[in-house]
Amino acid sequence: NGTSLAKPEQNPLVALLEKNRDRIKAVASRALNPEKLVKLMGVAASRTPKLLQCTPLSLLQSCMTLAELGLTPGVLGEAYLIPFDNRQAGVTECQLIIGFRGLRKLAMRSGLLSSVTANVVYEGDQFEVELGTVMKLTHVPTIGKPRDDKSIIGAYAVARYKDSTIDPVIEWMDKTQIDRIRNGSKAGSRGPWVDHYGEMARKTVLRRICKNLDLTPEAEEAVAKADQVDISALMPDADEIEAAGRAADAAESAGVEQANSRIAELRKQLPENGGESGADAEPVHISGSADAEPPEGMLTGMRPGGKSKTRN
Repeated sequence: NGTSLAKPEQNPLVALLEKNRDRIKAVASRALNPEKLVKLMGVAASRTPKLLQCTPLSLLQSCMTLAELGLTPGVLGEAYLIPFDNRQAGVTECQLIIGFRGLRKLAMRSGLLSSVTANVVYEGDQFEVELGTVMKLTHVPTIGKPRDDKSIIGAYAVARYKDSTIDPVIEWMDKTQIDRIRNGSKAGSRGPWVDHYGEMARKTVLRRICKNLDLTPEAEEAVAKADQVDISALMPDADEIEAAGRAADAAESAGVEQANSRIAELRKQLPENGGESGADAEPVHISGSADAEPPEGMLTGMRPGGKSKTRN
């Protein structure tokens, strides 16, 4: 009847990656099928539609990094793709976050480890760590108490080598240390830090222990690459830097004003000295500049009884 069926519209992200298929293949790890990666990137975009608003360059860079590391995004937790609003540039960019399973996979790829594990510790658990010439870790979970993200008090990682003559490596972080890493991340208020806090806590301590492991050069390079991805996620954007600068300036101004006020109070308390009373003395002001020279006769300290020491 002359009627033709319209072809379904292709996912624009998949279209972008298909166009750059050769570039992705050129950097892809032997442990990854590039075609599978492209499909999983498309699935990630269907689950997080805002990814389609991200700049093509940031999406392509995230995909190529995943291809190079041999990791895949998605529910397995190897890696996450997070849309991030770059307010300075006025665009949305894709931020790649390596997950716990992804980092563990990279460490195990060396073939030197028999196991590497990481767990979270909850309130009420029996947990002890002994450090020294012989390290020991004991963790006995408590049954029947809440085991949600709010109850997490820390996380630890243990790596064992296939060579039994090498002692296991142990790393431990409390919740304060973990949250310090989270608060420094651009994705700390969204994505896996919100939806999978426990997994990110495990990944954070695992990331730390990986720095102390003896791995093959290839595995060390892959772990270092993943660490670079994490560092880029921790770097604040230009708006955050500017806001921090304004806050520092305001704090400095407030500190200078408070110091001047205190000096004025002290000068008023001084008895007559050299024919000039404290009330009538010329006020001393502190400058915000670290290089400014103090004025002649500036008050530098108080002695008991109200007498002062002055610079001659």
